[in-house]
Amino acid sequence: MSVCCDFALQVQYPHSSASQISRVRDFPPLAGSIIWARQIERQLNAYMRRVEAVLGKGWENHVDGQKLKADGDSFRLKLNTQELFEDWSRKVTLCSAIIYYRHFV
Repeated sequence: MSVCCDFALQVQYPHSSASQISRVRDFPPLAGSIIWARQIERQLNAYMRRVEAVLGKGWENHVDGQKLKADGDSFRLKLNTQELFEDWSRKVTLCSAIIYYRHFV
């Protein structure tokens, strides 16, 4: 699974087919990036549910299960979009403050 996950992150959103589709649909790049990451996270969650369905409850307590769980958790952290959103929010707030200052001062 790690190889597949690493490949998904190497492609990165701006160079993915999802990015092209988002541009056609006129999605802002940040929104498209967040949607893309969440779709991959949903796929990861589905894979983990399949592992549990095949191996049973407590699969993450076995040696190989611990490695797989660690890989999944590590990959999930790389998909976290909160930092992207917060950075965008800071920039928008700063730009709004600058515009307000220029307009009213």
